[in-house]
Formats: sequence, C-alpha cells, structure tokens
Amino acid sequence: MRGIRLILGLAVLLPCLLIAESEPPAVPASAAVQTADPAARGAEALKMYCTVLIPQYADAWKAAASLWNERMKLQVQEAKRWGVSREAFVKFGYTGYEALLVNAVFPPVSMREPLVDWWPVLRPLAQRLAKDAKTPLEAAQAINRALSKETGVVYSTKRDVANQDPLHSMRIGLASCTGITILCVDACRSIGIPARPVGCMWRNKAGNHTWMEVWSEGRWHSLDGFFGGAPGTCWYMDDAMFALKEDPRYAIYATCMKPMPNPTLKPAAGQPPFPVFYGWAVPAENVTARYLRPGKGEPVPGIDRVYLAAEAAPGERVEVQVTYADKIYTTPGPLRDMNDFLTLEVPAGKPFTVTVGNREHTFTAKPYGVFVLPVKPKAIR
Repeated sequence: MRGIRLILGLAVLLPCLLIAESEPPAVPASAAVQTADPAARGAEALKMYCTVLIPQYADAWKAAASLWNERMKLQVQEAKRWGVSREAFVKFGYTGYEALLVNAVFPPVSMREPLVDWWPVLRPLAQRLAKDAKTPLEAAQAINRALSKETGVVYSTKRDVANQDPLHSMRIGLASCTGITILCVDACRSIGIPARPVGCMWRNKAGNHTWMEVWSEGRWHSLDGFFGGAPGTCWYMDDAMFALKEDPRYAIYATCMKPMPNPTLKPAAGQPPFPVFYGWAVPAENVTARYLRPGKGEPVPGIDRVYLAAEAAPGERVEVQVTYADKIYTTPGPLRDMNDFLTLEVPAGKPFTVTVGNREHTFTAKPYGVFVLPVKPKAIR
C-alpha cells in the first residue's frame, strides 16, 4: 500500500480540468475510420469521444492524448496474450476484433468520471495479480478477488460521488458499485483484458446497480466488482432477469466508446440517436437479452417475492442468520451492495414470519416488498 500511495500522489498531478457538460450529439457517419491499425482507430475514437460526444473531457484529453495513444499500441500487444488478436479471431470464427479493442480495452474512462492517469497505479498491480491466469476470465477473477485488499477500497454509499475515478476511490478508501466497477474495469484494461461497465435501473424494486463484463474465449461473462466467484452467480442476476429490452428505463446497458447510430431508436427530445447508459448519458449497447431467463422474470400466481435486510440502526446493515420455513438464510452485511437483499418467496398478500435469534418478526407480504429487520447487537451473528 505504501508504494501505491506514493504512485497515487504523483499520478493525481496529471491535468484533469473539466469543461461544462453538454448533451452528446450524434456521431457523423463520416467519423468511421477505415484502417488496419486498431490503435490508430482507437486514437480517433478517443478523440471523438472526448471532444464531440462528451466534451467535458476536452482539456484533459488534449493534455494527455499522446500518452493514451501510445498506451493503446501496448494494449494491442498485451491483448494477444488473452486471445484478442486478428489471427485468433479468424482462427476461432469470432467477429468484431477492432470493435472489441476500441470499446472495451482502449477507453481510459467509462462513466463520465474524471480523466486521470490511473495507468501507473493499476497496471503493475494487475500484472502481478493476473500473472498465473490462463484466460481473461481467470485474470479478471484474480484481480477482483484481491483488488479491495490491495487498494484499501471498500464498498460504501458514503463515498464522495458515484462515478469516482480509480485514484479518487483509492484516496478516500470508499466507493459504491459504480466506482468499484470503474476501478476493476480499468485494472483489467491496463493489461489488455476487454472489460466494460454494465448496469440498469431495477424494474422489480427501487434502485440500480452497476457491475462489469469481461470478454473471454469468445463471449462476455458477468462479474461483480470485488467478487471473484463464478460468472453469473452474483446476487443481481435474479433481479436482472426482470429487465425489459425494449424499455430504456429498465433495459440493461454496457458502456462503449464508439456508438453506432440505431435507426429504430426513437430518442427523447435532446437525446442522441444511439443507446445511452442509464443516468449517465454515455454511449452504450443494449445487452438485456443476455440476462433474461425463459419463463422467469414475471410474477408467479400466489407467490410474492420479498426482500429483507437487517439493520442495527437506520442505514447500518448487519449480517445475521434468518430462519424462514425451517430454512436458514443470511442477510447481506455492511460491505455488500445496498441493493443486495435476502430474497424470499412467500404466500402472496399473507403474513409471513421470520426468526432472528429468539425473536420473531411478522410482516404482510406484498409484491417486491422491502422489509427491514431491526436487530439488537446481541442478535448479530
């Protein structure tokens, strides 16, 4: 951590003055760059992103454009280790080689966070954590498992802003789901691993969530920041299946740097003619279909899906064991995402009782109801 803090102190000196935000205009069709050099294509895409699509980055980009453009050349070479090369794509029949690099390896920003020089901080760390990995997915899992401990960053809604840049999160030691995702994605990208933020507004309950996807062996895999387990096993998967592909309010989006105009999209007044990531007005791809489950995501007759959390004080979550219908469950603790709940399926509209320690709590079920268990310290597990 001492070495990281030293580099961190130097890295924040990179000029990152921002100019006022404005709605990103449409990308002219002539902006496409026809070249066999993916790094050159990435440099042109980054220029367009920072000066036209999201001009808040214009000053920071001008100060560091040559630096990031040179790094793209290195990322092209690094990506080959992970099977991201023109030759590998031809061999295995994959498509979209340059698009993958431009949208998921090259971008130094994702969610309108300040453009700062996180490269010298995250790259050595990612190289060390991923040194024994054989695939991009294995590398991302290794990075995710260790990144919280290595950087000192923990989940907290007391962070300064949601879309913190990685250096900001490391300075204060706090980040919520968006900041954590940005940190994990940038660590992966620093060593040529395709990664991108993904997220949505929940359709079945209040709130939202941002997580990450990693491209490995021909397809995208879903991972939660600081979670090193198997892809697709995170808590949000059961909520993501309620998403609606055709409804921008509840669709699931992945960020990208080079948007493609969508002729079937009917944007609201003042919005660009391409999909945007919910709440952040950055270019995005609608990836909802990957998270839907056939026959799932709709109400079950006679059953209410309810959400429970335990708190020692308002907003102070604790992990406790809960018994319902002779089965034992565990509520999410203080370092888990605030949109993560213990989920139960109970008889619709009827009272249901759960037990914490020796105390019973009875609630009346309602569809997607959120219930808080007030817990005294002696009952905390």
